[in-house]
Amino acid sequence: MCLKYFNVAELGSFRQYEDDVKARFDILGIAHRSPDGIKSLLEGLALRDNLTMKGSLSDITRSLDSGEICILHGFWTNAGHILVIRGYSDKGDFFVNDPAGECFSDGYRKNSQLSPDNKGENKVYSRKPK
Repeated sequence: MCLKYFNVAELGSFRQYEDDVKARFDILGIAHRSPDGIKSLLEGLALRDNLTMKGSLSDITRSLDSGEICILHGFWTNAGHILVIRGYSDKGDFFVNDPAGECFSDGYRKNSQLSPDNKGENKVYSRKPK
């Protein structure tokens, strides 16, 4: 999502952009599930990444206010998960893109594996923990 946001061209010959990105991680021997791996790939594509492992909600807000987007990594799924925070509302809730689909307190309404349906695109997630 972030690479497309920054207009990074297709990385390979796979049908899906995400598969091209995963292949790039594999070719370079970079762990795609780790924040350090994501940072390495971004910097290898000449993008700046300001990695912090202990960011706060105020850090996110400050970054958004300065025109940056935030990749949030967490373990709210078994394998670990990321989502992109693009901004926030007047109430402080976050505008996100969530690649797994739409998150609810009892789980996900997941995107289809067969065709892109983008259930997690342009969602509003509360900044308040549930």
